[in-house]
Order: sequence, then C-alpha cells, then structure tokens
Amino acid sequence: MQTMQRAMDLLKYRSFPDIARAIRQSAESVVTAWLRIAGDNVPVAEGLSQDKLRDHLALTLTEMAATIESDQPTTIQELLNTAMVHGDSRFAQNYNLSELLTEYSLIRPILIEHVTEEVKRPLETQEIVALNLAVDIAVKHGVLAFSNRQKAELQASSDSRAKYLSFLSHDLRGGLNGTLLMIEVLRRELKPHAQFAEAMEDLEAMRRSILDTVSTMDRFLHAEKLRNGKMQPRLGQVNLRTVVGDVVNQLSWTAKEKGVTIESSFVSGGEIINSDRELLLMVIQNLVSNAVKYCRGSVKVTAEGADGVEARIAVTDNGPGIADEHLARIFAPYSRGETHGQPGNGLGLYIARQSADLLQAKLWAESEIGKGSTFFIEIPQSK
Repeated sequence: MQTMQRAMDLLKYRSFPDIARAIRQSAESVVTAWLRIAGDNVPVAEGLSQDKLRDHLALTLTEMAATIESDQPTTIQELLNTAMVHGDSRFAQNYNLSELLTEYSLIRPILIEHVTEEVKRPLETQEIVALNLAVDIAVKHGVLAFSNRQKAELQASSDSRAKYLSFLSHDLRGGLNGTLLMIEVLRRELKPHAQFAEAMEDLEAMRRSILDTVSTMDRFLHAEKLRNGKMQPRLGQVNLRTVVGDVVNQLSWTAKEKGVTIESSFVSGGEIINSDRELLLMVIQNLVSNAVKYCRGSVKVTAEGADGVEARIAVTDNGPGIADEHLARIFAPYSRGETHGQPGNGLGLYIARQSADLLQAKLWAESEIGKGSTFFIEIPQSK
C-alpha cells in the first residue's frame, strides 16, 4: 500500500514535461497504430466505424499528458472523468469487459513505444512509472464505469424478471386455476351423457395442457427462488415413502400416456428420515419426471438406509442414456444435452441440484448409452 501511495504521489506532485509533450505529439500515431490491430484482437471493433473506435481515445491520451505534465493533484480528476466516459461509451458500443481490457492492454505497449521514439532517449525509471500509472488510472476507471453500466442493466433485467415471475405466480396462475375449475364443472355435467364422450376427451386434453403449463411455471418460479436464496431448509421428520408416493401420483397420468410404469421400493430402512420435505419433494419429483420423459418402459425409485447418511435414493430408467460429454453439465440451468425429441426447458435437473445443495445432499448421475441412467441422491444425517 505504501509503495502504491508513493507511486501515486509521484504522478500527483512531479512534472514530466518531456513525456507529456511526447504523448501529445504521438497521440495520432498511437491511435492509428491501435486501429490497425484492433480488428484482429477486439471482435466488436470490426463492426464499428473508425470515428466510433477513436471515440474518447485521443481525449484520454490528452488528459494523460496533462496529468503527467502537471505537479498538481487536481489534474488527475480530469483523467478520471475522461476514462469513465470512455468506459461508458464502450458499454454503449456493445463491448464486453474482456474486449475493453484487451483494448487497454493494446494501447499500453503502443503508447510506451511511441513515447520512447518521440523523446529520442531511453525513459528514466520514474518516467516509466508515471506513464504506466496514467494508463492504470485510465484502465481502472474505464472498467469501473463499464461495470457500473453493466450492473445497472443487470439490476433492471432482474427487476423486470421479478415482475414477470410475480405475474406468473399470481395473475396468470389465478386465471389458469379458474379455467381448470370450469373444465372440471363441465366434465361432471357431461359425464353422464354418452353423446359427449368426444367432448370429454377434448376437455381432458385441455386440462392436461393447462396442468403442464402450470408445472412449467412452477419450475421457473422454483428456479428463481433457489437462485435468489429465498428457499432455506426447514428440517423435520419426513416419511420418504409418502413423498415418493406423492410424486408417483403426480406423474401417473404422464407416465400412463407414455406407457411407462413407476415402481418404488424401500430396502433396509430409510423410510423415516430427518430432512426438508418440500426440498426433497422437488429433488425426487424432478428426477422422476426427467426419467419418465426419456424412459422406454419402467422407472424404478429405490430408497435404503446407508452408513453415514439418512438415506440413499436412486431413480433408474431404461432410456437412451447420457453421453459423457453431456453428463458433466446436465445439472446446469437450461442445459438439455441430447433431447431425443422431448420437449422441456432444461430447468428440472438444475432445480434438483440447487435443492440438493440446500439439503447438503450429494447428487450425481451414472449412465450408459443404450441402457439408461441412474440418478443418486444421498441425504446427509442431520447435525
């Protein structure tokens, strides 16, 4: 810290007129040299005009020269302001942070080279330090301005997403629930009349479609809650057999449509455990739902007691299997790997992973192409 302060004092209270003059005289050649190599190293630069690429670069160099030439600390503020305007403009020009840093990394050696040529002598140590400090100030505050704009945009996006999810959770969900109720009333009224059998099938298809939509909405809402840390485990006694039974009942119609059976078994205990029922339900529900989606015959859910854990649960299917290159990222959000023509949003396994992490549970998958996959979760013993 003291070394940095001494270096800053050098720039604040020492004057380097030769270096300042060299920066001014070589500013145009520095910008021109930078423009020649920008396209090869900064991808976004290829789509910008030369005027936009030059934007604030020459002014930044001018303020560097003024800072190095002056022995008054107030001149540094002008360099800070110009650097921040430059960083802000690069954000507006769709740079990413890596491209901005690359731009500065290219400017530094070009500037030092041209200044050295202009003064026609080797630079003294303090001159090199002062020159690099001026560049560092421009880099730091340019990146700071860029990051502030990026942060503000992310916050606006987050606020917009929160409003959208609130709409999903309340307004849209309420409307869909009302529609489900109307469908159920119609089904009961039409059921005794054989001539309305076809209409009954249409109503059932509508009901299943709405339930699928609600299920997708729930996944987005759960994913957002998990991402924001709004779900915390509440441990208590959980009947694992009941949890698995609830999941089987929820997915029974979907499984029946696909000709898939869901079997469950409990071996050597592991039925009554200490955990969070809601989080555990989300893990098992998403694992079984995923298995049913890709299965070709049966899904097996087994639970057993094991040393050092409350229970070990396995969800096994005989689907197409998961390739090794996809297995490593199947729990990432919106990652679907080989979909085999199945619809989805890539959130199910992500929700399972996040829920398992909150439970401090171990979740992993093993798979063999052509034979199927097994997802394991080990529930830790509560402390």
